[in-house]
Amino acid sequence: MRACGLMLGLAFTALSSIPAWTQAVTAPQPAKSQWAIYAEGSGGSLHFPDTHNIYGSTFGLYHTKTVDHVTIGPDFRGSYLERGASLGPFTDQALATGLVGVRVAATPMRGHFMPYAEGMFGIAYWRGGVNVTRQDGSHFMLQVVAGMDYKIARWSDWRAVELT
Repeated sequence: MRACGLMLGLAFTALSSIPAWTQAVTAPQPAKSQWAIYAEGSGGSLHFPDTHNIYGSTFGLYHTKTVDHVTIGPDFRGSYLERGASLGPFTDQALATGLVGVRVAATPMRGHFMPYAEGMFGIAYWRGGVNVTRQDGSHFMLQVVAGMDYKIARWSDWRAVELT
């Protein structure tokens, strides 16, 4: 019985002595909103026979709302990647996309790294391949994105890495 009373006393003392700053960290915060415009260099492969990697740019706009330590909102992005005709006529390769999706990110309690993930869908136009493997057309596209932003200052972030 004494052991139970001692344990309950220690537990009460430990819980009642939680610092005030931890309560402020865990208290619900009002929602904050942010618009962001971004551009990044991109590279990839169409995975057709006799094709090489293609390079280009990705650009987009997203709007997020922050509640507690999570941000969520829509992301609109487009990209254009290409490689010229290096093996003769009809050997050029290109990929153009227009996508929309949902972005979810964790806001850091400490430090500057902010991991995020997105699920996107839209339309893509690609052409590639040589001779009978040549494909050229528009298709429905699904894309999963994961990455990490690094907060430089209040109004600017650096996209440290993004994988699709």
